[in-house]
Amino acid sequence: MPASGSPSAATQRARRGYASVLVLLQFGSLTVLYLHAGPLLSSVFGVALALGAIAAGLWSMASLGRLSFRIHPMPKAGAKLCRHGPYRFVRHPMYSVVLTLGFAVVWKNPAILALASLMVAAVVLTLKLRLEERLLAERFPDYAAYASATPALLPVFLPNRAAGKIVRLALLALALAFLVWRVIEHS
Repeated sequence: MPASGSPSAATQRARRGYASVLVLLQFGSLTVLYLHAGPLLSSVFGVALALGAIAAGLWSMASLGRLSFRIHPMPKAGAKLCRHGPYRFVRHPMYSVVLTLGFAVVWKNPAILALASLMVAAVVLTLKLRLEERLLAERFPDYAAYASATPALLPVFLPNRAAGKIVRLALLALALAFLVWRVIEHS
């Protein structure tokens, strides 16, 4: 790093390149997934998940505003750390929205390719989230405190943070098990 403490120009270029590859992989996996979407409206569960996710996505975008919202994980110049709206409950609500919509697609139209696409999207979003976290921590001195107090993707309203992590992991494992079961059942 240069003396100022900011990353070098080469590091910034490498990060932008890595981030761009992650965005391309994200959209590629989501495209394959949503090609399997079919009519979610024929399932009450699918409709409820989709509408809830869309509402959360709109709330997230409105909370960020035009100056901060972007698909690329590199923070915009002039962006401010958002801690209101859904960002009070999770640090990355838009990633939660994408994964929730993906879950609804696989639930409604269980297919091995759709499940695999959702899993690839989840891995890519996790890598993208980790890059974004590093960049936000560099940009905002108070990000570490926010990150330690706010879950990344799935809110669990428990007073004990360790218990919340266990509950989130259990819920994710249960959701994955249900999706795998649905795919096997319909194969």
